[in-house]
Amino acid sequence: GKIGITVDIQWGYPKTNKSEDVDAAKRAVDFRLGWFLHPLVYGYYPPSMRSAVDRKSTQQGLPHSRLPNFTASEQQLITGAFDFIGINQYTTYLVEYKKLSDTVPGYYNDQDAVFGFDPEWPKGYPASDFPSVPWGMRFVLEHVRDTYKNPEVIITESGFVDNGTMQDQNRIECIRNYSNNVLQAINNGCNVKGYFVWTLMDDFEWVDYIKKFGLYYVNFDDPERTRYPRPSAFFYSKLIQTRGFDKDILNFRACYHNPSDVDKILLWKVRSSYNLLRNLQICFRNFSHPKGRDEFVYGTFPPGFEWGLATSAYQIEGGWNADGKGPSIWDVFVHSSGKINQNQTGDVSCDSYHQYKADVQLLHNVGVTVYRFSISWPRLMPDGTPASLNQAGVDYYNNLINELIKYNIKPFVTLYHWDLPQALQTKYGGWLNDSVVDDFRNYADKCFELFGDRVKMWLTHNEPPVTCSSGYEYGNFAPGIHQPGFGAYRCSYNLIKSHAAAYHTYDSKYRAKQGGHIGITLNVDWMEPMTESPDDLYASYRALDFLLGWFANAILDNGDYPDVMKMYVGEKSRRQGYSQSRLPEFTEQEKQYNKGTFDFVGINHYTSNLISNHPNPYSKPGLENDKDIKSFKDLSWPRSNSNWLAVNPWGMRKILNYVKTRYNNPPIYITENGIPDDQLDDEQRINYYQRYLNEALKAVQDGVNLKGYMAWSLMDNFEWDFGYSIKFGMHQVDFNDPNRARTPRKSVAMYTKIIKDNGFPLKDMSTYPEDNLIQGKFPSDFMFGVSTAAYQIEGAWNVDGKGVSIWDNFTHTPGKTHGTGDVADDSYYKYSQDIQLLKDLGIKTIRISISWTRLLPDGTIDNINQAGIDHYNKVINELIANGITPFVTLYHWDLPQKLQDDGGWLNRTIVQRYHDYANLCFKSFGDRVKHWITFNEPFCISYLGYESGVHAPGIKNNTAVYIAGHNVLLSHTAAYRLFQNSYPGQGKVGITLDVLWEYPKTNSTEDVDAAYRAIDFKFGWFLHPIVYGEYPPSMRSAVDRKSKLQGFPHSRLPNFTMAERQMITGAYDFIGINHYTTNIVEYKKLSDTVPGYYNDQDAVFSLDPKWPKGIPTSYFATVPWGMRYILEYIKDMYKNPEVYVTENGFDGCGTMLDQGRIDYIKGYSNNVLQAINNGCNVKGYFVWTLIDDFEWLGYKDRFGLFYVDFTDPNLSRYPRSSAFFYATLIRTRGFDQAVLDFRSCKTYIVNQ
Repeated sequence: GKIGITVDIQWGYPKTNKSEDVDAAKRAVDFRLGWFLHPLVYGYYPPSMRSAVDRKSTQQGLPHSRLPNFTASEQQLITGAFDFIGINQYTTYLVEYKKLSDTVPGYYNDQDAVFGFDPEWPKGYPASDFPSVPWGMRFVLEHVRDTYKNPEVIITESGFVDNGTMQDQNRIECIRNYSNNVLQAINNGCNVKGYFVWTLMDDFEWVDYIKKFGLYYVNFDDPERTRYPRPSAFFYSKLIQTRGFDKDILNFRACYHNPSDVDKILLWKVRSSYNLLRNLQICFRNFSHPKGRDEFVYGTFPPGFEWGLATSAYQIEGGWNADGKGPSIWDVFVHSSGKINQNQTGDVSCDSYHQYKADVQLLHNVGVTVYRFSISWPRLMPDGTPASLNQAGVDYYNNLINELIKYNIKPFVTLYHWDLPQALQTKYGGWLNDSVVDDFRNYADKCFELFGDRVKMWLTHNEPPVTCSSGYEYGNFAPGIHQPGFGAYRCSYNLIKSHAAAYHTYDSKYRAKQGGHIGITLNVDWMEPMTESPDDLYASYRALDFLLGWFANAILDNGDYPDVMKMYVGEKSRRQGYSQSRLPEFTEQEKQYNKGTFDFVGINHYTSNLISNHPNPYSKPGLENDKDIKSFKDLSWPRSNSNWLAVNPWGMRKILNYVKTRYNNPPIYITENGIPDDQLDDEQRINYYQRYLNEALKAVQDGVNLKGYMAWSLMDNFEWDFGYSIKFGMHQVDFNDPNRARTPRKSVAMYTKIIKDNGFPLKDMSTYPEDNLIQGKFPSDFMFGVSTAAYQIEGAWNVDGKGVSIWDNFTHTPGKTHGTGDVADDSYYKYSQDIQLLKDLGIKTIRISISWTRLLPDGTIDNINQAGIDHYNKVINELIANGITPFVTLYHWDLPQKLQDDGGWLNRTIVQRYHDYANLCFKSFGDRVKHWITFNEPFCISYLGYESGVHAPGIKNNTAVYIAGHNVLLSHTAAYRLFQNSYPGQGKVGITLDVLWEYPKTNSTEDVDAAYRAIDFKFGWFLHPIVYGEYPPSMRSAVDRKSKLQGFPHSRLPNFTMAERQMITGAYDFIGINHYTTNIVEYKKLSDTVPGYYNDQDAVFSLDPKWPKGIPTSYFATVPWGMRYILEYIKDMYKNPEVYVTENGFDGCGTMLDQGRIDYIKGYSNNVLQAINNGCNVKGYFVWTLIDDFEWLGYKDRFGLFYVDFTDPNLSRYPRSSAFFYATLIRTRGFDQAVLDFRSCKTYIVNQ
């Protein structure tokens, strides 16, 4: 056989023809390729490399060159030590000479060169460091030929990276062009014997799975890791078969493969102010807290319920001037207004004009029964009239409709989705002119004639409030007309008449023979009154009538605008000096013509608003001014990537019930509903759809006549003034790809399942425990407290001699976190203020932590910082002076960076370092501190810090987690025995462990075992050794077995020595538990070959969607009975130790009206009381946390009883409603009816 070596080489091309750049480019090639190839051919390193490293080594004061020398015998052995050379070649650099440091040793410094790319070179995605430069391949091969005796060469790697698209034309181009340059090199005499593509299939690309090089797509969400061929696989196969380049190979294009291969809410009228107010109160109070508002319900939608996806012509089609299409107002607007993000256009967009078959295939894969799309009026009639009928446009929509029907997908067609022919706008002003009514009638007539034999569901207009307000009032949408107080109303007058004209045309000419249905789609937010005051109730009613009622009243009710709207606009117009209302009046004949022109109504619903009464001045005409309202978004509603869209699922149920009650329960289709989320793993979208659809299901159960649901949108598209910056699609579209590759997001699988299930059928799952709250008192010695941590609140990260911690370093590393703890709550200076907060609420205990680096800046006892000791003495003394007991945590994750530089918790020397630090704390503060906690949440220290790397120090090592945990346990033991021996009788020492209750998904043996195993792997991992001297048997067995299968000589889970077992057994006086939530656990066989903490468990975890979740921490579901279960588990499994609940809390975003947190604390603390009544030895309960703080990855999560204004230089603290509840609970020392019934005060949200 033959033996060789593979070297990687990116060709270095001089940036200019200057000799310095030419020399730098040659030197760069020598430093990469020649570094290894030159010795194999000639027996020594390249002269340019030798000269550069020798010279810089001398200047750096080194006795010898940093580049070693080969001995004479080594030279003889190495020369010619190859049969062939492998080359990995991907890209080319532009090289420019630059004098770099002579004093700082380094590989790149030695080269005196800098590297870049030509911006014209096409780049892979997401690896922009790999531009495609095919000729670089040829240059490399010819360099090897000329410089290294033309050895036998095999291209062992060459490939292209993208984001995983199945339509990988760019990869095809890369392989074609690079391999063609190999052929050219062969023709030029290069001795190349083979070409290997990187790589067969998507794989782990060293740091992540984001980069995709594979000819085959791998679904890493699929336990089977199913492989699917990309077009590039077929191209490469054809290239191999052809063994060269013929016309077919040179012209090969990607075909559009089946993407299923990849992821398969008054009943009233305005008669009198008395009746109005009475009915408003009935309406909004009934809808205020409907039964089950915050619950997730199970059930299915009615038989025949339609499921679909929605798009619109301008947003997806492209082909803006193709095949005779006329310009629309949006074509003109995007090309001239300057009001679109980055001046982007819909000229090409998703290119659905050419790729409609691919779109239909996507729809088929999702499993929808209907597809809502729109017809482009100017594509059908370029000048807006039937006289200009464009056959190519007719053909396009016929082809699309036929393709849908081929797959049993019903077309749901919108006639007008904002793209008026520019010819009509220019001719007479578009929707401001009565002439548009007849032109729309004629356009609709022609559509019914051409397509009505197959289209049975018609929408006349999409979101007419937007058409009129944005297009003719504010001017921020096409056609950009700015006529405040007039434009929107004139537009709506004509638009309503045009709708009625189209409806009557269909009714009189086509309904009998075509049997279809026609309606209109209206956009509406739910308008929640800020308070139940008459003014705010009336304001919410008014807001709904100025949005939904504006059009719905004329069509679904009496043919006219809402009385409230007419009254307000009319009165304001009169006071502004106008002789008649700015809102045009319908004649009685027109009212009759408008009335009842619907077979169904479409509702586009995305979000909700809080509404308060806000009288506006009369002087300024305007749509918004006419309403006399003020609109807010509740701060507790999660935000999306778009500021206007806050997530409030129950608004869906409310608006559907409102339409039912106000408009006599018409047939309703939800024609749009969605959220922007640009991630392929689009969990926010998944959660949004699940919750909004569940509210729609509740509305059905309320008796709403809901017929169907269409999600927005099929795929990413041109989102109007946002351009392409926000992504609503269930399918990702690569707008940088000329082919506009579509990739299904994770939400596709979710929606497919909901469609298949026709909703949310009752799960086959064990019945959850009941969660009834009881009345009763806690024991007299029971402690109520709050918890904090040094890094999260102190700030002052580098003052008064404090050293750098791993969290200082981690948060200062770009991309790791969203903010730092450099200032945080500034509690280093404001501790007196925080202590006053405790005193004001009657809190008698606080858990604090000490910053190791504030006491020992480098982590060692050799460098004590007296300022740090003085600070904590002042804090402790002031606490005690105010009658507050300190619980002190020695280590809450902020390891000195100097110790991490030596390996941190992976280095056994850390045990002695921690021992010395603990001793200093015991000695300095132990005369006043009587409760010590050695570590906070060692699971997080070990797994998040040393395996997943999402916490400091950011180590990603799937074999390190158990070593870190082992050293934490040994350090805890050292500190405990130190205190026991050196400070006997002076207090108690324990450890705080984080624990979730793990509940089996079913009663199967596998799931029950998996649930207990999960508890062992997180909680038992640390508690079992300090109670019994060894790791939990289930953990030991699992890790030992998998370690053996993985080829490790020893288990990845360390063993305790006999001496260590004796020391660790019983090394606790109490146990602290941090408990927030509960998981559902299901057995699943995970990898035996890939080491990893979660793989070792053979279990998967989930939350039941009906469990209430914190905001924005949706991974913390509120499951109070889990607290009782875990406490009783500790009692039964671990000898009923003294337990303190050292953390328990709720993330309620930033709202001051934090009823969610009140309910959370109430429920969990009540379950603590129940556990005590059941014999559990629980001694205290600490809420996390006193004040909003730095929650490790940023300030988004808000757990505080007190709100902190981080935009205020003074970082002012304000008590939330929960602070008063907790004070009441502490004062009562238990649960009487008043505590159980405690509700937050609604004035807080107004004040906020």
